[in-house]
Amino acid sequence: MSRFSGRTDRMASGRVWHWILAVVWLMSWWGTKTGWGLEITEQRWGFDGQVRRQQFNLLSVLLSNPATTAFEGEVRLERIQGFDVVDAPMVETLYIAPGASRWAQFYPWIDEVGFQSWRVVWGKEAGQRSNVSSPRGTRDNPALVVLEQSGQIARPNVATVGFAEELFPRSSTGCAGLRGVILDHEPRWSEAQQQAFVDWIRLGGELHLVQGAAGRVPSLTGVLAVLNQKGGNEPLGSGQILRHEVPLAAFDRETIRSRILSGNKWKRRSEEHTSELQSQFRISYAVFCLKKK
Repeated sequence: MSRFSGRTDRMASGRVWHWILAVVWLMSWWGTKTGWGLEITEQRWGFDGQVRRQQFNLLSVLLSNPATTAFEGEVRLERIQGFDVVDAPMVETLYIAPGASRWAQFYPWIDEVGFQSWRVVWGKEAGQRSNVSSPRGTRDNPALVVLEQSGQIARPNVATVGFAEELFPRSSTGCAGLRGVILDHEPRWSEAQQQAFVDWIRLGGELHLVQGAAGRVPSLTGVLAVLNQKGGNEPLGSGQILRHEVPLAAFDRETIRSRILSGNKWKRRSEEHTSELQSQFRISYAVFCLKKK
């Protein structure tokens, strides 16, 4: 009786260990599935937290990978209307190392705020997607921003919003809601970002060069070298490059109003110019999509 009982106990114990090993293996396999566990830790609409209706808008999403394995694959932005996915998704291919974060950027067309929602998808499982918060609101006027230097702890108190230079789009399509940039340093950009910046100016953007920490207007290199100019105001395509021999800290509300916002071109663009600009952005976006394919 005791021998039979001992063998039964050993069999039961073996079965328990088999179950434990199976559970451990399953958890390990599940945790290493590509893309499982990504999290949206931050998102930003546009250049100033708002969007512009009837045009493409920039959406930046910071994805974190808390898993012990890397994520490498496609991240999609899907537009949801009711319970259905409408329109073709926007896709970006990302590599995110374990414990690291990466920004993904998309350029969705916004008709009206409140009548559509968005979600980011990085896999086929239900847990491999996350809804994107709707934009705070809309503005008719395009944004004016100060380009903030990477790693900058603090910047002068300027009477307009700041925008992180590393988030500048790699395509001019993402710049449709941007009207002017105040710059006091040379940005640390990829060649694609530099080209997108120059293209944006050619399409009608305004670059305002001001004195940096060294007390002089920055001298730009690479693709941006075409933006160097000696005069106070020079055109580039449909855009403008303006040189201000004052430091960034001097740009209080009155200075911005008198030096930047006083021109008729800023206050109100003609319908013809707006239509032309949107047409050019649509062409640029179509080329961008073809390159992604």
